[in-house]
Formats: sequence, C-alpha cells, structure tokens
Amino acid sequence: PGTVKALCDLLKSLTNGDDPREPASAAFRHGRELAKVGAATTLLSVLGGVVANWKDQVSLVGSLCGTLKAVAVNEEVCKEVAEAGGITTVLRLLAADDGGYGVLGVARPACQLIRQLAGSDTIKPLIIDNGGLQAVLRVLAAQTNDLQGAPSKAVAATIEQALGVLTAITLRNPAGAEAAAAAGCLDATLEVMRAVPLAEYVQRQACMFIRNAVSRTAANKAVLLENGAESLLLAAKQNHPKVCIDVGSAALRDLGVENYNEGWKPTTMVMGADGQMRTPEDLDEEYRAAREAEGKTIPEE
Repeated sequence: PGTVKALCDLLKSLTNGDDPREPASAAFRHGRELAKVGAATTLLSVLGGVVANWKDQVSLVGSLCGTLKAVAVNEEVCKEVAEAGGITTVLRLLAADDGGYGVLGVARPACQLIRQLAGSDTIKPLIIDNGGLQAVLRVLAAQTNDLQGAPSKAVAATIEQALGVLTAITLRNPAGAEAAAAAGCLDATLEVMRAVPLAEYVQRQACMFIRNAVSRTAANKAVLLENGAESLLLAAKQNHPKVCIDVGSAALRDLGVENYNEGWKPTTMVMGADGQMRTPEDLDEEYRAAREAEGKTIPEE
C-alpha cells in the first residue's frame, strides 16, 4: 500500500496545475496522456481491490480517489472511468451501512471524484441511478448531525465537496433537479446552511446548488421558499459578500425574489493597457487621477 500511495502522489504531482500561467501548466496534457496509457482504468482496478477493506487503508483509498480525479480531465476519460464501473466502485465507499461517509479521509476524496465525473452530462443519470444522491445525504448527515460550533477546515471541506456533487449533478439537468428534490436534497441543503452559517465556501456551494435546482425546475421553488431558503440566501450574501454575493443573488433571482440583487453590482472586467484586469470603475478612477495629475479639469457628466 505504501508504494501504491507514493505512486499516486507522483501521478498527482504531474497533473497538478500549480503554475497559474495557463501556457506554463501542463496538468491537462499530462492527465490526458496518462489516461491514454491506461492510468485511469489501472487506478480504478486497484481501488476496486481495496474497497472491501477500506477501513484498513483509508490513506490509500483517499490517494487513489484523488489521483483518479486528477486523471479524469475530459469527457472521454470520465466516460472510460464510468464504463469500467467507477461510479459503483466509489459509491460503495459511501453508501454502504459500514461505508466511509463519516470518515473524512474517504468521504472528501470520494465526493471530489464523483463531482469530477458528474461534469459529464451523460454520467449524471448513472450517479443518480446508482444511489449517488443518497450517498451525498449520508455524508452531509454524518458531518453535521453532531456538530458543535464551527466545523473544522477538514469537515467544512468535506461538506463543500458533497454539496459540490449536488451542484454538478443538477447543472443543466432538470431531471437531476427533480431527483434531488425527491431524495430530500433540498431540505438537507437548507439544514446544512443553518448548521454552518460561517463556513463561507459551504454557503457558496449551497447557493449554487439551489440555483441549479430551480433554474429549469420551477416546481422546486415553492419547496425551497416554504422552508426558508430566501432568508438563508440573504444571510449568506450578507455574511460572505466576497464569495456568496454573486451566487446568492443568482439563486434568489431564479427563485423569483424581488430584491435578489440587493448589495450586488455585477460589472464587466476590462483589460487595461498593461494587461491587468480592471472594473470600469477602476479605469474611471485611474483616468480621473491621471487628469488631476496633469492639472486638467474633468468634465462634469
């Protein structure tokens, strides 16, 4: 197991986009090339072999899930993983009565992998049909039921990834939104928002899921509004304006709330002559400062 984990860490390092300059990062290319030589199916085969005894190999399971996620860089690879039984294998880690939904070292990377695979529209139904929504609900319940005070960073990150699965499954997928509502995911998400109001990225994912759940599925609006979604979304915007004001406003808008854009001033970023991105307001301030420095008056509007 130690050797396999080390190899996983090596593969992940090759597929990690750690250079923010897009032309300099070869993460996508490396992931695609590794998949071409069978890395995805090999990793999945190894993961399938340790699922039955996952409790004895939590670290290895986490590494395998994380490496599979890093290799599944496009639609083709995601389909390859799904067709080789990847969905059922990963969900076995979470959905069984003795599953890893309550173990951070398993639940988080497993949710990350499912979330990555759910980026493929053709895979979303497979995740739903194989109990993916119920698995997510188990993760959410396990991480929030006995929570006292603010969650640790690890717990918050796990909850965020679980909600991220719901967000991915319901994106451009009305059938997925209907299935999520039927499974109880709407109420569960609102409960999570109440349980961890100060976890900003959990709140952001909740906002995004709610928007996806109603944007093409009007029937979900009434359920969410009746159960307090409006006040929770407004609170998320107020408490976390930097990360929630855009997604919270979008969710409120699609719910049909009139004051959805309170505090939100969407703007278009513009590239300046130096290549830096600025808002129109920034450019206006620079223009005024330059005119004043030259001793020139600024025309009144």
